[in-house]
Amino acid sequence: MLVLGVAATITYIEDPGGVFHSGTYEGEMVDILLSGHNVTFKENVDWGGFQSTFITRDLISRDTIVLGSSRVMVISNAMLDTLPLPKDRKFLNNWVADAKLGDEIAIVMCYAEKGEIPGTIIFGLDPPSFYRAGVKFPSLNMQYTRGLKRIGYSPRVQDELSLLDNKYFELISYPNVIAAINKIRSGRADKNLTPTDEIYGEDWINSWDGTRTFPKVSREITAEKVESGARVFTSTTGTWKMNPDQLKIFDAFTGYLLEHHVRVIIILPPWHPLIYQKFTADPGYRMVLESEDYVRRYAEANNITVIGSYDPIRYNLTSVDFYDESHLKPDAISRIFAAGDIGRRG
Repeated sequence: MLVLGVAATITYIEDPGGVFHSGTYEGEMVDILLSGHNVTFKENVDWGGFQSTFITRDLISRDTIVLGSSRVMVISNAMLDTLPLPKDRKFLNNWVADAKLGDEIAIVMCYAEKGEIPGTIIFGLDPPSFYRAGVKFPSLNMQYTRGLKRIGYSPRVQDELSLLDNKYFELISYPNVIAAINKIRSGRADKNLTPTDEIYGEDWINSWDGTRTFPKVSREITAEKVESGARVFTSTTGTWKMNPDQLKIFDAFTGYLLEHHVRVIIILPPWHPLIYQKFTADPGYRMVLESEDYVRRYAEANNITVIGSYDPIRYNLTSVDFYDESHLKPDAISRIFAAGDIGRRG
């Protein structure tokens, strides 16, 4: 218990994810981006707090946004030129790392509470959206809770309690404890935010349009190393299952968007070929295929466009098209948008 107490105290004080203290670091990032510059950084970021702060301070009324995980963070405004959208659109990519469906609902609520829901939403959907409840970033808990009520979904008591528990569990979660310790050891001197007008650099760079570019080491990775990383994942055992409650929340959320005359365009980002092969062979990952089938049926019934497929073979993708086992390079995503809706999985 003493060890857990010490770990929790260190995590609370250092707060590497910006969960317990106001996100001054994220606020500084937002100020740089809203000034029209990009920003390079190394610090662990509370992406939920970052997005809510950005939306609150943004003076531009965004009419086209991207929602989703880091698997869609490279989607830029130019990639959407193949879609029948206004050329003078005011675009922003609102991705958050490892996004859950709850994070995406919360981000839309940030816009709704500002009185300006974007007219077009490019909705990046990953299979975990259909089995992982709540939010990834506790800083979005309140918006998520209000969002569930706004979309007409009444969470069970245990769901609401899990939202509260989620925040304090972060105090002793292994990644956060390690991040807090590393933060103490390295200090913040080498992690200062640096404004830049470059798009690519040695470190991660967030651009003023919300997109994020990989550091040099990732951009120069070989196809052999990408494939090696993918093989590591294939040794895992799947435990993913469709969650009926998440399907209800997805239906309520999408219905809310359609009722507010939002044009919803769903993108299903492909996985590395070895990963997708694992998904098809392992019964514990079969829900990946099930979720794509579900999305396509739902989209067809509600007149929603679907771009992409979890299956990389449909786009002739290989290791050279990936930064790692799950993140596509911009050129590959551009080709997927250019291909349009290719229909159901065969």
